[in-house]
Amino acid sequence: MSAKLRETQKSDSAAAALGKLQRLSRNFQYLHTECGLIRTALNGLASDLAEPQNLLKQALADAAALNFTVHEDGSVSYPATEVADLTGAKKEAPAARSRAAPASRWNRRPRRAGAVAALPWLLGLQATEP
Repeated sequence: MSAKLRETQKSDSAAAALGKLQRLSRNFQYLHTECGLIRTALNGLASDLAEPQNLLKQALADAAALNFTVHEDGSVSYPATEVADLTGAKKEAPAARSRAAPASRWNRRPRRAGAVAALPWLLGLQATEP
């Protein structure tokens, strides 16, 4: 567009229009570069979050399979169950619930295996029952 304007028009207004077109072109190039940097940063963030997201989804699926309840506040509870003691008598083991803990408390992954074991770590939780 600039080349055609330069070839066909010879006036002050054409020169002003060419200057504005060049400025618009520089602004567009700057915007294009900035958008590319933002896209790169967002792609990197999505890549970094993919593994923890998959771990969390697996942990939630494991929790659901084990009949655990994950509450909106991030706490996890499990139902009471019946257990037999050494005499064979049935007793009810109490239900428990874990609550949110300060993030600094969970500075590394738990050593227990399995996605359910990682659920409190992923959600920043601490068990209230031993």
